[in-house]
Amino acid sequence: MDDVALRELVRELLGDGRLPKSASSSLIAKYGDGTVCDVCERPVVGSTVMYLLNFGSGDEAQQFLMHFKCFMVWDVERNASRK
Repeated sequence: MDDVALRELVRELLGDGRLPKSASSSLIAKYGDGTVCDVCERPVVGSTVMYLLNFGSGDEAQQFLMHFKCFMVWDVERNASRK
């Protein structure tokens, strides 16, 4: 997915609430294990870094998994949307 398409996708996901606009309560970075990215819906393969982001706690807890690149775009776009 090219950069422009990824930015547009992230804006759409932020706009309709499928991705959070707040910062995560914790973040874990590790190598991919084939799990599907919550942004681009492509697997994060073993040679790629993935981020596990946790939001909230208890019954309200949510976890998102993203490629490093998807995370970076999400972080930039969520901050831009809050201004």
